[in-house]
Amino acid sequence: MKRLNRIAVAAAGALCILGLTGWAQVPTREYIQTISLRDALDRPWEQNVLKLFDAAADSMTNRVYVTGIMTRNMALVDAGTGEVIDVVDTGILDNAHKYLFECSDLRSLYLMDTTNGELMRFDMDTNERVADGMEIVEMQNVAIDSSTSRLYRTRQEAPVMTVHDAMTLDELGVDCPACEAMTEGAGPITFAPDGMMYVLNVLTPDSNAIIYQIDQSDLSLVAELSFRVPGAKRVNGFVRRPDGSFIILTASNLYLFAPGGLELARHELPFGYNLEKFAYDPDFDDLYVLMLNPPVDGETTGIGDHLFRFKGEDLTETGVLEFGLKAHRMQLNRNNHKLYLANGDASMLWVVTPEPFSVDGIRIGDSIEGMAGGVNNSPLYVNSRLGGSDLYGLNPDTGELETFKAGTWPVPIRTSSDGEFLYALNAWDSTISVFKTRPSTELVTTIDLGIPRGTTDLIPDMVIDNSTNKAYAAYPEYLTLVAADLKTGAVDATIDLSDFAEADVDAGGPGRLQLLVVNPTNRLFVYSSLNHRLGVFDIAGAPVEVGVVDLSRLNWSRMSNSPAVGWLFYDEINGRLFLGPYEISPLDGTEAGLLLPAVQKVTYYDESNDMYWGLGDSSDPVEPKDQISWIKQDVNRLVGGMNLRRAGTVAPDLFIDAARARLYVSYMINADIEVYSLNGDLTPIPGPFFTEISDYELY
Repeated sequence: MKRLNRIAVAAAGALCILGLTGWAQVPTREYIQTISLRDALDRPWEQNVLKLFDAAADSMTNRVYVTGIMTRNMALVDAGTGEVIDVVDTGILDNAHKYLFECSDLRSLYLMDTTNGELMRFDMDTNERVADGMEIVEMQNVAIDSSTSRLYRTRQEAPVMTVHDAMTLDELGVDCPACEAMTEGAGPITFAPDGMMYVLNVLTPDSNAIIYQIDQSDLSLVAELSFRVPGAKRVNGFVRRPDGSFIILTASNLYLFAPGGLELARHELPFGYNLEKFAYDPDFDDLYVLMLNPPVDGETTGIGDHLFRFKGEDLTETGVLEFGLKAHRMQLNRNNHKLYLANGDASMLWVVTPEPFSVDGIRIGDSIEGMAGGVNNSPLYVNSRLGGSDLYGLNPDTGELETFKAGTWPVPIRTSSDGEFLYALNAWDSTISVFKTRPSTELVTTIDLGIPRGTTDLIPDMVIDNSTNKAYAAYPEYLTLVAADLKTGAVDATIDLSDFAEADVDAGGPGRLQLLVVNPTNRLFVYSSLNHRLGVFDIAGAPVEVGVVDLSRLNWSRMSNSPAVGWLFYDEINGRLFLGPYEISPLDGTEAGLLLPAVQKVTYYDESNDMYWGLGDSSDPVEPKDQISWIKQDVNRLVGGMNLRRAGTVAPDLFIDAARARLYVSYMINADIEVYSLNGDLTPIPGPFFTEISDYELY
């Protein structure tokens, strides 16, 4: 158990909370503290890197750079100790795919931002950006030759290769006969000690692999080497061994060729996986091939890491490791001969040691996905979607933190109405972990939902029907609803939702399917956000579909800045059901014709003040902020609002702790929770995160 740091913040001024004469006043709110998950885990906040994407090793200093899609900074890891020792500011503010290429001899690290279309260089001694960015149009192959201080870029379309100064990134106006001679499809590049460079054509048809041999002194095309690769539709990559022979990789086979084209050896890659990435260690003549699980029974590709090792001299397999999920990039450190793989959604940097052939993980990032309360909201449970399988239980009175694990990617989490049980839907296992919450958190059972493992970024949803002790889980990638008995662990029903729901498998994130149980009407509502259709099920017995409502004509543009999650809310006291800001019938889901002002979704009903709490967006085009609004229930009138700090691409989550009269506001990427008392004066955190709502519009 770890004790959380409590941060006292002095008031710097009051937010403007508006009220109307004769109405109950909006309860005042006082900032108490910020709970930092990173602090609690003894990890500096500024070193938090999320959705890991790529890694590159500095072979001279034995340090490893790690980029993430969702965070600006790169983590700098000491490869000897496995500790994150610093961060490097990339200057990239938005979500971005950041590829890394290193040249330790030139003390240069190159970052390719394919989202914003830029290639940049960093000095590996100062970790400062030292060159103006180079515009790029798509993912390209980059190779740096330290002997000539040149950087080469290849692409599949003309111009197939360009030559740049490796330090300034300026394009060199050199004559390049090989650039003109090569056909479209130029791909990976490698260099030889004799001054030759080799470029693979990845689009060569007719089961042939073509490698262009180029003299770097005058960039002339010396030879067009042809290798026969039977049955291959595409060549994925190649390796030039120190003796001049070539290893050619296709989707199904490894080939070893003499320079003249004679096949020396062939090895069929393990069946049942897809080739993802490879790395070659010339010092030990070891070839590492990373393969992932293929689509099977409705699954999609992209998860399950299987690392195979082969000996280059005869392509015999010498080892295999299975670990992690979604590690798509792999880099070799010539200093210690270890491999580094950035594991996207587990926030783990996997480190593969050649002898003994083994793998260990370095934890890089933490996030907070959502909150759920135990008995009397103690502990307060949070999950970390971008942090792998970790769950946390926070004692709100003592500040102690408990860490435990569920299955793979536990999202979402829910608790029973009395808080005695915690349920985690393990998105990539297609299971539900059931925990008792006291006297301590303990795993009771794991329920198999009987469907293929989840594999995409389309996050499922789950709702608990406490009256029948049932769980309902909806998987967008399969358009399937599963009903499970939480007491017996049996699956009661598996329902096809494709008659009204749609899902884009290339999309990601939560909310494509959203669930809500309304007990007074024995209804389960399943909302498909992609086409704005609502499925209505009678759950008095076995789930039976009783209707589908098309809500596409409603003005969903006002939800454009709101993540499609948690839109369904039921007010048990007043019997009102909301989908986003729209009121619908709790019986058949049809429109009720009422619209709540200023909010994008309702998160809480404050019975003592007869008010709804809504979460929305200030819609300020210059500096938009997430916003809490309070709406008088009986007249649907706005009575107050409060700006929160901007959460970036992911809106904050709200949780009301009625037992302690507290409001918790969690921020996913920052991995922290702001705590407010619902008594006393409102005192915002000083600084740019909060602003007064001085001209708040009343409806």
